[in-house]
This record gives sequence, C-alpha cells and structure tokens, in this order.
Amino acid sequence: MLWAGVRGFQRLGSRIEVVAEGVKWEIHSMRRLGYKQVIYETDSLFLAKMINGHTEVWPKLQPIIQEIHHTLSENPHYKIVFYSRDGNMAAYRIAKEAFSLQNHLPKLYYIVPDWLKPVFETDRSDVNQNFVG
Repeated sequence: MLWAGVRGFQRLGSRIEVVAEGVKWEIHSMRRLGYKQVIYETDSLFLAKMINGHTEVWPKLQPIIQEIHHTLSENPHYKIVFYSRDGNMAAYRIAKEAFSLQNHLPKLYYIVPDWLKPVFETDRSDVNQNFVG
C-alpha cells in the first residue's frame, strides 16, 4: 500500500526545511497508524543524505533531523530513500496540492496498486466481517 500525504507549513525559511518537516510529519503519521515497516521517499537527495548520515547536517535543520533520527531509532524497519521527482508524478501533484491548501489541514491518502486491489479488497472484507464492535 502506498500512502501519500500533504500538509501546508507556515513560516519556514527554505524548501529543504519544508521537506524535512514533511518527512517528520510522515514518520509520526505512520507511527500513529501502527505501521511497523515503512519506506519514506523524499525528492530531496541532500535531505536523504543528511538523515542517513552521508553528509553533515545543517545547523538550521539539526532539531528536525534529530527528531527524525530519534523516531527512526525506535522503528528499525523505517527507512528514508531518495526518489527523484522527475520519475514520480505523484510527488509533483502532491507538492502542487500542498501549495493550494487554504486551511493548512493535513491530508493523508492511501493508494493501492492495481495488481494488489483484489487481494486488498478480500482482506478488507474479511476484517469487516470479523469486526465485533
């Protein structure tokens, strides 16, 4: 399953700060939803390198990266990877949506690949039938 999120941020000085805050929000969102194995994609190669310890962290990003590191250390099956926006039209569309947010309320979407939909629907109906409320 693919999750995609969009959230507007105010009063951040640079694009990389916005992306870092977005990654932090994504990590916290998936943790709250109880996911144990997650691959987080970012279109910022430099941010991915900072988070993964391959380059020095900018002082301005230190508090955000420190919080990301702490959360990642608690979840060993979470990882951050670089995925170029050139090959990812969904990321482009999500970023465009974020700029159009009027109320800055976060939105989280999930996308099931076509090849997985039949299995997902079967699993979902099994969960609904077995749910005792």
